[in-house]
Amino acid sequence: MNNELQIYQFQSARDFLRYAWERKKRHNPAFSIRAWAQHLGLKSHGPLQQILARNRAVPKSYLPSLVNSLGLNMKEGIYLETLIALESTANEREKSFYHDRLRTLAPKGNGFQPMALENFKLVSDPVHFLIKVMVTRSDFSSNPSWIQSKLKLKRSLHEIKNVIDRLCELKLLKKTAHGNLSNNVSHASNRVDVPDRGVQAFHEEISKMAAEQVKSQPVSEREFNAYFLNIKKGSLKEAKTRLRELVKCFMEEFEALEGTSDETFVFNIQLFRAAERGEKK
Repeated sequence: MNNELQIYQFQSARDFLRYAWERKKRHNPAFSIRAWAQHLGLKSHGPLQQILARNRAVPKSYLPSLVNSLGLNMKEGIYLETLIALESTANEREKSFYHDRLRTLAPKGNGFQPMALENFKLVSDPVHFLIKVMVTRSDFSSNPSWIQSKLKLKRSLHEIKNVIDRLCELKLLKKTAHGNLSNNVSHASNRVDVPDRGVQAFHEEISKMAAEQVKSQPVSEREFNAYFLNIKKGSLKEAKTRLRELVKCFMEEFEALEGTSDETFVFNIQLFRAAERGEKK
């Protein structure tokens, strides 16, 4: 296929198909989702529309038509098949297997960075950052069973061991000869205002955890507030900047020094559109 699509740079089948669709539209503005669905032999364009909106997984049965439509060679087709399988499973062992296969399929010297997959796992699962912060607690134990017993985000021992290995591989944690863990760097964060599927998955997981804890934690140990407000379009950028400054000030004032606390909290801020814009009068 045309190298512009760079399938080996993608870690999501839906993201790849969205990119391919946008490229088709640039070359032929009149080309519609309905037309592509017909070309793929689909009875309706609805499922394809949902896939391109990233609201639906790609069915494996679409693979032959997609490979043909996108002009993929055999190896690229297998790569796409693996992406589809990866997004269709919730089993951690299967995910690890498919990640390894993606790494094997990606050609060397083609701009593919093997660590990109590990970075995606890191960013998409909040447990990485949670354990990284817990390491500095006064009561911390490097025993995966102890870590598992303290987490509000439930993970298997196998998953926790993989998280620890990944944090060490990425040099965010370091492990002594006796197996004890310590922090290697301070807080890690993503680039602001850059859409990223891994970051989206991270916030989805945090939001789910918040929804569970609002019902289970006593009000004396949590703080939830939500306000609806109207913001002028020209003020939104400044509002976001002020929120980031608030986060920085809050962290500087309340984050405990290493080894002085035995409690871990999550400080989560959200600002998003709650109603669509109206037509200008």
